[in-house]
Amino acid sequence: MKASAPSQKEKESGAGRGPRSRPLAVAMLCLFVFLSPNTAAQKPPQPPAPTRPTPGPGSAVLSQPEVLVRLYELNGGRLGVPALVWLRSLGLSISIPGSALSGEVAFRGIRPGQYTVEAEAPGYVTTRETVEILSGGNFTVVLYMRPEPPPGMTSGPSGPPVLAPKARQEIEKGLQALQANNLAKARKHLEAALRLAPGHPDVNYLFGMLWLAENDLAQAKVFLEKSVSLDPKHRFALVALSGLHYRQQEYAEAIGLLKRALELDPSSWRVHWLLAGAYLRLSEFANARDHAELALKSGKEKAGEVQLVLGQALAGLGEKEKASRALESFLNAYPNHAAAGHARGLLEALRQRAEEPAKMAAFVIPDAGAMPSLPIVPPEPRIPVAHWAPADVDAAVPEVAPDTPCSLPGVLSATSQRVKELVTNLERFAATERLEHEQVDASGNARQKETRTFTYLAAIEEIRPGMLSVSEYRDGAISVDAFPAHLATTGLAALALIFHAYYVDDFEMTCEGLGQWRGQPAWQVHFRQRNDRPSRMRAYRVKQIEYPVKLNGRAWIAADTYQVVRLETDLAEEIPAIRLRAEHLAIEYRPVQFQKRRVELWLPGSAELYFDFKGHRYHRRHSFSNFRLFSVDTSQQIRDPAMP
Repeated sequence: MKASAPSQKEKESGAGRGPRSRPLAVAMLCLFVFLSPNTAAQKPPQPPAPTRPTPGPGSAVLSQPEVLVRLYELNGGRLGVPALVWLRSLGLSISIPGSALSGEVAFRGIRPGQYTVEAEAPGYVTTRETVEILSGGNFTVVLYMRPEPPPGMTSGPSGPPVLAPKARQEIEKGLQALQANNLAKARKHLEAALRLAPGHPDVNYLFGMLWLAENDLAQAKVFLEKSVSLDPKHRFALVALSGLHYRQQEYAEAIGLLKRALELDPSSWRVHWLLAGAYLRLSEFANARDHAELALKSGKEKAGEVQLVLGQALAGLGEKEKASRALESFLNAYPNHAAAGHARGLLEALRQRAEEPAKMAAFVIPDAGAMPSLPIVPPEPRIPVAHWAPADVDAAVPEVAPDTPCSLPGVLSATSQRVKELVTNLERFAATERLEHEQVDASGNARQKETRTFTYLAAIEEIRPGMLSVSEYRDGAISVDAFPAHLATTGLAALALIFHAYYVDDFEMTCEGLGQWRGQPAWQVHFRQRNDRPSRMRAYRVKQIEYPVKLNGRAWIAADTYQVVRLETDLAEEIPAIRLRAEHLAIEYRPVQFQKRRVELWLPGSAELYFDFKGHRYHRRHSFSNFRLFSVDTSQQIRDPAMP
């Protein structure tokens, strides 16, 4: 097949840059999600309604959807043991069994209605979820299987009560209005949800958030306290209620609630920040210092404002040099902050070294107006929703061999060599690409499903030392219009270049140990984008503006060949400017034999992408087959790695 070179206009609108921009390699190595310029400000277009047979006289034809149930471990991996899955109708007294041998089972010809999906597996707690199946669409239900507790231990409460579909729809609409600061619309939907589910903790939490937004602290306290009483482990309600006490200068009460929230999420930098501020107000400087340092460690650059709290706590402890460095860091990052004047005054007092420690401690506590504005609620109030994507890579570390040492330099050196060989041997390849696209609702169900097939062409070349260029074409063109919802995902062939010598230093890497993938030994390497390096591997481009993505992920590298066999990535940070709240990408690589060239290359066999973008959740699965090198005419078959 032939592929014409893209025009300059195509380069600038798709995957390239003008000559005065940063080097081309920075853009071409990214996995982009493009938003079509003429639809950027609109909702994604709805696909055509499914074709239905024309009913005869006196007859009725209903579209009977397919229900796909996927079972996952808590660490995000597919369930590896056989499971029995039941689809039970709540209105028809029907129970339909299914067998999930590889973590997945499909129920076909299901009548619309409300169902309970229930999964049983040996060694796991029975898991169930209520879903509403509508006509004219296919649905995906994701269940996370929790291992049974050891003998003598209980598995604990199963969580808050299940919301009826209508109540869930109302709180989802109320949440969206609350996030958009449309308080009148939010009140309308939340009042409807309150009538339908007055005893649900999420409904009361969101109503409390509404009263906070309207600055009615008394009413907010009533609903937040009720939410916490209904669900003592409701982390968002605990944090919001602690913030309310903080505003009322009830710091001891705030600390008690924050400690409970911290038990549920020990890595929450915002909770550590609030704790540091509350302890600072009580002149407990050592506790304030400790939590400020933990906030900075977990939140990194997102927690930069915590340097002011840390500086005050250190000043109160008499550690003047450390306090000065913290305050200088704060002022360098936030010179126009509302508390900058207070920070400069404290810094000047520290430099003069004229104050006694006791006087310095008194100086640390400013009046309320000079204190930095600590977060009272999460930046976007959220409610627990059904699982619709695998767990974040940092949710759990897959098991590794306890006594097998891992040499990170050795693994990276050998893997970089394999990636370099890929670039040298590949040049260009073609394949058949199948794309399955789903839009997912708030309950985790797929409401729309589309399938596309492309002739895929990718080319990787080194245009000069230190600079790689990756080009992609589908059906000989670069266009977002060929993709569902006008969202193009590209760059899957390039992601393994994270381990190329040109890019490996952009990431903090840790070898977690020797694990396995598909029964074969594999080194597990965790990576995270460094804050002092540019993000060059992936970006979202909206209206010709590029938003680099900071990646946080894990790779499985074959222990015998040092080929990358699997990659998983998540967002290291959300991108509020384009409302990118979540993204999970998993790519599996397979060896492809090219007989005429006598070469074996490891190329993407499949990829799954889950992302929450501009208020919509999407799930995509890409699969590649019929691989061909550009100069080879015969098809090459992909094969699975050898299994034991």
